[in-house]
Amino acid sequence: IQGENSNLAKSLKCLKALKLVDSRYPNVVAVLTFGTALGEKANRFTKNIALKKEIVKETLFKFLNVQTPVVVLENDVEDLEVDGDFTILPDGVRQPQNLYNVCQDVLKNNGDLYGHLIFNEAFRPNNNRNMSIGFKVDAKDANKNKLSKEENEFHEFLLQAMAGRR
Repeated sequence: IQGENSNLAKSLKCLKALKLVDSRYPNVVAVLTFGTALGEKANRFTKNIALKKEIVKETLFKFLNVQTPVVVLENDVEDLEVDGDFTILPDGVRQPQNLYNVCQDVLKNNGDLYGHLIFNEAFRPNNNRNMSIGFKVDAKDANKNKLSKEENEFHEFLLQAMAGRR
């Protein structure tokens, strides 16, 4: 996750080149997944996660020039303690409530009331929601599939951005 050519750096360069981050009101939250790989005991987990969070924060600031909160989640929840709808990380933090709370804080701190409203709607408990797919675009492997002119231009743009030439 460190260095100019890391996958994280390449992804961040693309985000910057696409101008997807507002430096004045950055609605950015970094998520570290598979957190318990850094330790299943509370002390080790807390120490290792703190180090990883710092590295990610520094990398995000270097490439996006924004202060970004970092949240830890564990994808493999079988061995985690369960508390209602949540699971408990080794440091006692409830997930995914930790992610929800950080996202809420970012939106509130940025004064993004519309974003706050949309975010809350996505997590509102309601069994009567009628979900449907609006517009769908299937992913293509640029190395295997023929791309349209627009897709090819975008692919080239991303390659250039990852290389830091945009």
